[in-house]
Amino acid sequence: MSQIGLHTATGTRLPILFNGYTLNNPADTQYPAASDCQIDTVAGSTSFDYVSEVNQQRDGLEFYWPRRISRVETMRGVLRAPSDAELHDKIGALVEAMDPVQIAHDNDPGHDDPRNVFLPLDFSTPTADTTNYPTGLVPSRYYALPIKLPDPIIDRTTGFAALFDISFLIRDPRRYAQALTTVQGSVTSDNSLAGVCCTPTLTVTMSSAGNAAFTVANTTVKDGAKSLVLDLSGCVNHDVVVVDFDRRSITKNGASFMSAYVSGSYWHIDPASNVIAFTNTGGTSNRVLTYRPAWSF
Repeated sequence: MSQIGLHTATGTRLPILFNGYTLNNPADTQYPAASDCQIDTVAGSTSFDYVSEVNQQRDGLEFYWPRRISRVETMRGVLRAPSDAELHDKIGALVEAMDPVQIAHDNDPGHDDPRNVFLPLDFSTPTADTTNYPTGLVPSRYYALPIKLPDPIIDRTTGFAALFDISFLIRDPRRYAQALTTVQGSVTSDNSLAGVCCTPTLTVTMSSAGNAAFTVANTTVKDGAKSLVLDLSGCVNHDVVVVDFDRRSITKNGASFMSAYVSGSYWHIDPASNVIAFTNTGGTSNRVLTYRPAWSF
């Protein structure tokens, strides 16, 4: 099953955006439009993994926490154009936008972090909850990379048309909101519309040397309050410290600053109300936490 919506309740196409290319563009009209890229089918599958050990001399097994591993989303559609030449131009534009080798070259040229090659795949998920989503749509996102070229098949039975399919590998199989949730300072952040946990990013702007035990905590996570302690005593005015809880990285002014780690865990945001608390904040002028609400798929 896929959560990628293709049409509104009135039949208008819902766009799917990836790497500057728009699939299923609502601005297109039906054949013989000069620009028509129609998606007809979407299907997805999420993989899980777990660690287990067979019980000795009795039935059953020891089972440890499962983990979401990855997801594959496959889309099938058709390109149409009023002439053979324009059709081949459209094929070229589609294939170039979905070329995983070029995407890797453009987005991680230094081979610094393979996660950089997974780009936003933006789409809409229909919902009946018009109280929280007045348009009846949840603006959603995966971080994806095509795992093969579309290789369109030209079909002359319906004019100048080419059938294609695209398969995207999604490194983190959770579906995210397109919009960031942003909170500042100690506050209760409502993430109750989400379905699963997500990880935040913390940005701290310094006004002077900070505290050697600067602490940020989520006191309400289900498995017990969690905190992260940083040593910011080596910072100066205008320094910007960024903590990426997903990548478990700390930078200062864009350079690695892992020496700031003192203790604690890179905690998560629950799909509930989260009480965020900062302590020992001397020397900091701004403390901003951002995250994207997430769902299972």
